[in-house]
Amino acid sequence: MEEKNKDRIGDEELDRLCSLAMLEAPEGEEREALRGELARMLDMLGELRNAEEDAAELPERNVLSREDLREDAATNTDRREEMLGNAPSVKDDAFSVPRTFA
Repeated sequence: MEEKNKDRIGDEELDRLCSLAMLEAPEGEEREALRGELARMLDMLGELRNAEEDAAELPERNVLSREDLREDAATNTDRREEMLGNAPSVKDDAFSVPRTFA
């Protein structure tokens, strides 16, 4: 990826970013490597901004159509006995569980 923003990151800005990140500002080749990494990050953010603008121009549509949905009908509504049969303990037609707080 070409680093379009490398020239935009000056020494003062790089020192300020290092200070904000609580990093010791590197010197020499490490400084240029850091400048390159920051430039790549700015390039990626620019691409995301462009992608968001492109996505905003897409027409909105409903992803699901009515044919994709199931019929809204109640089935197996009374399964109380079946559910209570799975309970380790039942009291007054309800699950009975050990007390967790005294």
